[in-house]
Amino acid sequence: MLPGLNRPEQFRVGPWQLSYQPGFLPPEAADALLATLLARTDWYQPDLQIHGKRVPVPRLVAWEGEPGVSYGYSGHRHTTHGWHPALAALRNRIQEQSGQAFNYALLNLYRDGNDAMSWHRDNEVELGPHPMVASVSLGAEREFHIKAGAGEPLSRILLEHGSLLLMPGRILHHVPRRKGISAPRINISFRCVHLNTNQNANH
Repeated sequence: MLPGLNRPEQFRVGPWQLSYQPGFLPPEAADALLATLLARTDWYQPDLQIHGKRVPVPRLVAWEGEPGVSYGYSGHRHTTHGWHPALAALRNRIQEQSGQAFNYALLNLYRDGNDAMSWHRDNEVELGPHPMVASVSLGAEREFHIKAGAGEPLSRILLEHGSLLLMPGRILHHVPRRKGISAPRINISFRCVHLNTNQNANH
């Protein structure tokens, strides 16, 4: 993928294979879903403790999933109470195409180019030993950085409105700040949370 912002359908980063599909949602459907999600009233800005201080993360978050699923990361735990019909339909379509099962979705709202996501992996213990993430992008196109691990070569991709990226959660990734972007972007990342005795065994 290096150099540049290429958009292959299938590509590898280290030992892992990823799949990127621009236009997974047609423009009208992507526009409608973006408007629906922007109108949510439950967006909130979590904070993290860094060097003894509480620092707000540079984005807003929300979540959905099968009732009773509990997922924790960065000191926060989210319990889900069901799906919005539009997100349930999107989840079902991704499952049919990918062959992967997903019971939880984390939503990140990047209000403009000043909002970002730091380097991290989506490999919390409740996602299992081989987690997969299905990431749908809506709104402003944003640059996405990925690499197999610290010190490994950097790959970049431009995540388009209505696109779908399937990737292993163990890959390092982040969304950098970019001046000049004034429009919002929403990312919906579907995951499969492995249920335990503290969660609803019916889901």
